[in-house]
Amino acid sequence: MPGIIPSEDAQEWAKLYTLIFPPYQLLIESYGKAQEVVANKERLDSARA
Repeated sequence: MPGIIPSEDAQEWAKLYTLIFPPYQLLIESYGKAQEVVANKERLDSARA
């Protein structure tokens, strides 16, 4: 499965995947936001009441 082993051309593969399977772009954005939340030590939506 692509993405398991990091490679130099991972971003190029991701671009290609978004052309073939557009929802993959949403996954990339979601992952990026999740990493940002963790890095900024923000409170998770699931922890908000």
